[in-house]
Amino acid sequence: MLSEKLRQESEELCFLRQLQPAHDKAVAALKHATELYGKNSLRLVPFYLGLTDIALQERQLKQAEEVLSLVNWLLVKDHQAAPLSPTTAHANGRRHDDVPEEMKNLYVIRMNKLYSVLLMEHDAFTEALQRASHGAYHCSLLFGPEHLYTSELYFCLGSIFSKMKQQQSNNTKQQQRDQENALGMFDKVVDIWYRFLTNPPKDMAAWMLEHQRLRIYEASKMLQYITTIRSSVLGASHVATGEALYTQSLIFLFLGDHAQAKQFVQQSLGIYRSNLGPEHPSTLDVKNVLHQLEEAGV
Repeated sequence: MLSEKLRQESEELCFLRQLQPAHDKAVAALKHATELYGKNSLRLVPFYLGLTDIALQERQLKQAEEVLSLVNWLLVKDHQAAPLSPTTAHANGRRHDDVPEEMKNLYVIRMNKLYSVLLMEHDAFTEALQRASHGAYHCSLLFGPEHLYTSELYFCLGSIFSKMKQQQSNNTKQQQRDQENALGMFDKVVDIWYRFLTNPPKDMAAWMLEHQRLRIYEASKMLQYITTIRSSVLGASHVATGEALYTQSLIFLFLGDHAQAKQFVQQSLGIYRSNLGPEHPSTLDVKNVLHQLEEAGV
C-alpha cells in the first residue's frame, strides 16, 4: 500500500535526521491515507504521529501540539462512537475503521510518549512526567514491564528527570534525586535491550516484519544518549558506561554495521578489563564478540 510505504520511508529518513524529505514523505503518506480512509478515520493516527515526531525534532512545537490535539480528538471520538454497520462503514467508498484494540492502545501509548516530549520542551516537567508515567503504566499492563515498547517510555521518564536535574541549580538534594531517578530509568532501558539482543527471537524475520527496523533505530538513539549521560555522570571508564557501549555494539551488529560495532566492542572491552578483570564472564563475552568480528575480517 502506497501510503504505508511512504510512511515507513518517512520514519527511516526521520531517524537519519533528513527531516525535510521525511516531512515531505509524511505529508504525501497522509494525503494518500486520507483519500483511502477518509479525513476522520482512526487509521490516520500513525500518519499524524509520524508528522508529530518530525515537528518535535524540528522544534516546531506549536505544530506538534496541534497535530497531537487532532490525534487525541480522533482517539476520543473512536472511544465514544458506537460500532458502525457494514453499510455505513463502506459508505462513500471509505473503509471501516476496523483497528484492533491492541493497535489502538499502541496509538494512545505513542501519543502519550510524544506529548511527554512536547511538554518537556516547554519545561512543563510535572505534566511531562504524568504523560510518560501514564504511557509506561499502560504499556507495562499490555505488553509487560520488560517489553521493548515499555523501554521507550522508561527512556522518556529518564530524559525528563535528567532535564529536571539541569534546572535545579540551587537545590543540590533535588538534583541528586533527579539524577538517581534518571539513571534508574536508563538502567531499565539498557537491561531490556541487552537481554533482547543477547537472546533474540528465534524467528527474527517475523519479528522484523512486525516491528520494523524503526524499533532498532529508536534503541540506537536511546543508547547513544544513555552512554553520554553515564559517561558524564559516572565517568567514561565506569563499568556502566562500558555496558552501554557494549549494548550499542550489539545494536550495530543487528543493523549489519560491523565496523561501527567493532569500535564500540573495543571501547567496552577496555573498560570491562579495567573494572572486572580479564577473566570475568562479562569481559570474556565481549572479547568473544571482538574475536568473531576479527575472524570475519572486520
